[in-house]
Amino acid sequence: MEQNRFARYGLKQNPFPEVAIANKDEPGPFVSFDEEFMRRLSFLIESSISQKAWGGIPLVGKVGSGKSRLLFEILKKYKESKQVKPIFVDNPGLSLKNFYSAIVEEVLREPSLVPFLFQRYGENLLEIVRKHGQKTLAYPSKLVFDLDEREAIYDTLASLMSEEEIFLDESLGRCFAIVVAYEIVTKKDYFRDEVSFVGSTEGIIEDNNLARQFLKCQRLPLGVSARMKCKTQEMDERTIVNFGIKSLSRLYRLMGYEMILLLVDQFERIVEQLPTRTMLNLLDGYRSLIDKNLENFMAVFACTTEAWFESAKAYPSFKDRFTDPLEIPEVTPDTAKRIVIAFCDRSRISEQYKGSTFPFTNASISYVLKKSDTIRDFLEKCHMVLLQASIRSLPKIEDKSIAQFL
Repeated sequence: MEQNRFARYGLKQNPFPEVAIANKDEPGPFVSFDEEFMRRLSFLIESSISQKAWGGIPLVGKVGSGKSRLLFEILKKYKESKQVKPIFVDNPGLSLKNFYSAIVEEVLREPSLVPFLFQRYGENLLEIVRKHGQKTLAYPSKLVFDLDEREAIYDTLASLMSEEEIFLDESLGRCFAIVVAYEIVTKKDYFRDEVSFVGSTEGIIEDNNLARQFLKCQRLPLGVSARMKCKTQEMDERTIVNFGIKSLSRLYRLMGYEMILLLVDQFERIVEQLPTRTMLNLLDGYRSLIDKNLENFMAVFACTTEAWFESAKAYPSFKDRFTDPLEIPEVTPDTAKRIVIAFCDRSRISEQYKGSTFPFTNASISYVLKKSDTIRDFLEKCHMVLLQASIRSLPKIEDKSIAQFL
């Protein structure tokens, strides 16, 4: 077995990331930024939630300054909320369709969505199954439902959601109903022992794939869209602006959520990658989307400082829908010290050094910080310094001994 070279420092391993890119599934310790900054951010989010009204917050900073990590922390804070539904969008894409597609993809991953809708509409669906199903000798204790009759389930679900005015666009509602029906019919958790679905699954699988394509703003062939009972071949930007977010908001309100909190990362891509005219058209689309969804909806947009101010200068009407940008503060010596403690403490072998900066000294932390441009840079340099110290069997990390590393 390979010897643990970090054991001399009371560590199971090097706790600092070699490449410090925030990961939603494994974000690592979070050390609060400047208290005043965090209070301001929390106040803006909570104000929108309490008013159930649009609130747009630009979260700006350098690449590697901790914007993504802070979005993950906001996501974690509201993930178990009964009032607020946070939706994380890693990449908004380069069009309004890309943006809406990313949102819908996250909504369709929501594990409680289909169980909620089945609980609400299950009896209605069972009536349809009874109407079209039959008893057979092969399944004497069950109703047998042939999947060739699946259109009846699609129609029922679409009609029920339309009656509750969830989906304000018929094609959007129809495709959503197909996706939900697919989940209900193909999973054993729903009708359990009451119904047996027979026949080829090829058709319902194809329907589900096509419905998801439509919901993610992909264009369907004319004959296919007609067969799916969609009024249009694709969801255009007008539909997204007028009905897309509003329908999702109504769906979540039915589930008990009062607000959608959208967390959008890497918004700078639209400024950095699009020609000016295309960027302006997209910003105008965002503005229209916001203006049509001023209730039960808010967003935090993470963006590089330069890109945000460039977009604000190019299209002031878009910027006016947001608060003044919140710029992530520089890492202070005290914050750097708390970061080192937080990362080391999760890898301590024993309690001996818990709560301390060991093997770093305060002076060495300050030295690494001076050599770092951002929090990402700081974490990566801590990884490298600790690795080099372990190779050289240094008893601890002091500023003089690490000068040669940085």
